[in-house]
Amino acid sequence: MLNIANIIGDLFLVVFPITMIIGYMLRARVRQLGIGNYLQYVVMVLVFTMALWAGNIVASNYVFYIILYSIIYALFSIVTSLALTIPISLILGTRHVKEIHTGNNAKINVKLPLVLLIILVIGWLLGYYVRYGPMINYLNYLITFELLTLILVIGLDIGSSINTSLLAQGYLA
Repeated sequence: MLNIANIIGDLFLVVFPITMIIGYMLRARVRQLGIGNYLQYVVMVLVFTMALWAGNIVASNYVFYIILYSIIYALFSIVTSLALTIPISLILGTRHVKEIHTGNNAKINVKLPLVLLIILVIGWLLGYYVRYGPMINYLNYLITFELLTLILVIGLDIGSSINTSLLAQGYLA
């Protein structure tokens, strides 16, 4: 049986750079289409599908431990990244960004994490209470498709926003 995680990992290494190149080459068209604006919807669908899958597989007594391990992993990741990047930035003498300007973009969605949490809970509960064995295979393929769609959207969006002068300095746009 094929391991979906390995397939996605291998495809990511191939598809993501290709979509970045396509996004860079077609940056005017990609910006005009506003492909980056669809990212939140792709993530919402992916979160729902993965929660539906998890609710069908994971027993309710493991949910507490999954949440606890997720929080511990997130905190560990943040502390580790700070512990590694702060000394490097001090050694290299890079400047720290003091302000982040979002411009006049009033469309920034601050409610997205709450919406994702609600989608996660609904998907998990639906998967938990509607257990249907053959659904797992369909969900596996659907998750694979959604992850590839996410890779496509992110790759095109990042590729369209690459600025060659900043790239020469070590930054993306």
